[in-house]
Amino acid sequence: MQVLTPATDKSLKEILESVVTAGEVQDVKVRGYRVGGKTGTAETARPDGAGLSGYTASLVGMAPWTILNTSC
Repeated sequence: MQVLTPATDKSLKEILESVVTAGEVQDVKVRGYRVGGKTGTAETARPDGAGLSGYTASLVGMAPWTILNTSC
């Protein structure tokens, strides 16, 4: 079953890799490997549940790029 077209697969990988090569998370680069990532931000609820108290940041990383197979 093909999940993504080859063109979409290539575009998606380029976008996710640019998060690491040119974006805000360049600290996760790994010399010798192509790495991709997706960042996220969520509002954090106050402990008492009465509103919001801040933000939680997250990053999902993918590496090494050469073994990722998104176009099964």
